[in-house]
Order: sequence, then C-alpha cells, then structure tokens
Amino acid sequence: MAEVLENKRKGYVVSLKIKVSKEEISVACDMAFSRLVKQAKVQGFRKGKVPRNIFEKQYGTSIIIQEALPNLVNDAYINAIDQIGLKVVDQPKDVDVPEYKDGEDLVFSCKVDVEPEAKVGKYKGLKLTQKPEEVTQDELDKQLQQIQEGYAEFHETESPSEDGSVVITHVKALIEEAPVEEWTRENVGVRIGAGYFGETFDKEVTGLSKGDKKTFSASFEEDYRTNAVAGKKVDFEIEVAEVRSKKYPELNDAFAEKSSNGQHKTLSSLTDSLREELSSKRKQENENSVNEQIIDKIIEDMKVEIPNGMVEREIDFALRQMANQLSQSKLSFDRYLEAIGKKPEDLREDYREGAERKVRSELALDVIAEKEKVEVTDDDLNDEISRWNMPELQTLEDVLAKNPGLDINNLRAAVRRQKTISFIRDNAKIKEEKD
Repeated sequence: MAEVLENKRKGYVVSLKIKVSKEEISVACDMAFSRLVKQAKVQGFRKGKVPRNIFEKQYGTSIIIQEALPNLVNDAYINAIDQIGLKVVDQPKDVDVPEYKDGEDLVFSCKVDVEPEAKVGKYKGLKLTQKPEEVTQDELDKQLQQIQEGYAEFHETESPSEDGSVVITHVKALIEEAPVEEWTRENVGVRIGAGYFGETFDKEVTGLSKGDKKTFSASFEEDYRTNAVAGKKVDFEIEVAEVRSKKYPELNDAFAEKSSNGQHKTLSSLTDSLREELSSKRKQENENSVNEQIIDKIIEDMKVEIPNGMVEREIDFALRQMANQLSQSKLSFDRYLEAIGKKPEDLREDYREGAERKVRSELALDVIAEKEKVEVTDDDLNDEISRWNMPELQTLEDVLAKNPGLDINNLRAAVRRQKTISFIRDNAKIKEEKD
C-alpha cells in the first residue's frame, strides 16, 4: 500500500508526495518479468522458460523496471487519493518520478486538481416571485380561441377585406415597366398579414372588396428574401377577384364534443379540463422559474474558484448527450457540425457558460445539503425513478438489474440536490407577480 508523505493544498490544487516500498516494487517487478519473459528470445531456452538471472544478463534489469513502474505509480496514486479521500476532478499533472535505485523505496510527486471548497451566502428566506396560480377567465378564453382557430374556415364574403382575410387577386408586378415573372399571375391567394408580397402590399389591399382595382408602388430592402425585387421599387396593378373571411365555429356543446374527439360532451366539461391543464402547466412553470431563481441567487452569493477540468468534464458530458440524441435521429455529430457551420472547439465554447453554471450550482447545493444534513433514502430514489416514465424501470432494483455496473452515487447526488432545492424553496419568501 502506498504511503502519503506530503499532502499540501493550495486553492483547488493538491501537491502530493507518495512513497512506494521496496517490497511492493519487488512484487511489481516479479509481475513485470512474468509478462516480459513470455516474449523473450534467448538461445537455448523456449519462450517463457528463460530464468530471471539469464534474462537480466541478456536484456538488463532496467527493462523490468520500465515495465513495472508505470502501473506501479498509477496504482500507488489511486491508492493514495483513496486513502485521504480526495475528490479528484482531473488527471494528475507535474508528475515527477525519479530514477529508481535498486533495493530502495520509490518516492514520487505530483499535483492534482480537486473539487474546490465553496462558501455559500444566504439561502434561507430568499425573496422569489412566481406567476399567479389561479387561471383567469381571460386565459381560458384565449385557450378556447386557439382551439377555435384550428376549426375555422374561410368563406367568400361581399364585405371589404381586413387583417386575416384571404384575398384572391390578379397581380401585375412591374420594375421599370418590366414584369416581375415570379409575382405577375392570375388568381393569387394572399392572406393579409402574412406579408407574401411585403407589408406595403398587405396595407394597400386591406379594405378592398370583390371587383376593386388598384395601382400602387412598394420599395423593398436590399436583403429582401425575393432576389428579383430586393433593393428595388415595384409598381403593382391589382384586381380583387374574391374576398374570403374566416368564420369560427360557435362555442357550444357540439363544438366541445367535436374538438375533443368525444371526450367532452359539454362546453362546461371542456372548459373545466382546460382549466385543469392550464393550472397544472402554470404550477410546473412556477416551480421551474422558482428553481432557476434559487440557482441564480445561491451561485451569485457564493465564493469559489472552479478548476477548468470540472467545466471541461461537464462540457464533455453535454456533448456526449447531444451525440446520443443525434444518433437516435440517424444524424452523425460531424454532419450536425457541418449543418450549423461550426467546428468542435466552437461548439465547446457555446456550452462553456452553461457548464460552468451547472458546476457552480452543484457545488453550492452540495455545501447546503451538508450544512442541512439532507439525506436520500431508497424511497427517494424509487420516487425519482418512477418519474422517468419508463414502464420497465419503476424501482432501484429494476435499474440495477438493467445496469449492473451503474454508479448509484451519481443518482443519489442528483436526488440530494433536488431535495436541497426543495428545502430552499420551502424556506423562501415567494410572492406572486403583479400584472
């Protein structure tokens, strides 16, 4: 077993001096020799049967040391950080392994970035805001109108056109008396407000009725989407062939039954269902908003120096998740980068701010959880797993059965942080936002 001779911390960097005994080195060299001898070629001996003294005369002892030391140093390092309970966040650096002298102990040194010590500020009695929980009649009416919109139909009318009307027009578009072929045609359907021929066209057509004729001009910006008219003035000559207005179905029991595929027989039943849906959505939105405010406040009021390795590790995790999602969509990561016109290093920078925020929030929540002695039970884990909405995974036992090598500590840490946020929320002063 390795012996830690020096353990000095400065910020998030720990300097270590680790001793490996000559007895451990001897054992490691024996194992190294047993590996090397299998490939050794010495006249008069079969592979794997060369005696140690003959092997050393032929190849020297340094080759055995070179074979043994890398694994020995790595194992000693892992054993040392485990002994003193370091939460390492990156690979060791400044590793100094001196030349080994036969029959002596080996002392090597290194530095390693560890999880930083975070100091949090106030987290009880935070002043937070949320939207009113009660669903208003106005919100219900807007929701019903959206459903109505999906069942609206356009009908010919003798009334003048207005915003939202569909106007069937004969259009002649000219630039310096030359026709714009893309825009000069008969029976063009234009919905006022959609901007098919630009905003000026929509304004000029508004208020016209069937049979009306009109001439007008419109100028277009240099970056207008239609290249033929970009940066130019277009003269229009139009004649209205037909005006169609939108007709909405009446809000009654028949509409409720039709729009809900028979689930609701009355408008009252549909309205109650919408109120329940909006209330549930509002509750979730409020919870998400309050949680975000909590994170903002605790990381704003914390003191910590973040090792770059922690941020890089979080970026790596986020990019792996993205790659998995792309793979499920049958799209490679390289093709995705090509589509968005970015290099891998550009994408990493896009993720950096979010990754640092996540690292900071987790460190702050862990400190608070420690202060408040937040515990996670197996029931807490089972509750979290049940929220995954995966029928085959309902309990911790199910998860472990499907993933025998899974590190439950990661799941336990995530649930602990969720419980900590709930603790902060329960101890906060939450006011409803005023309109």
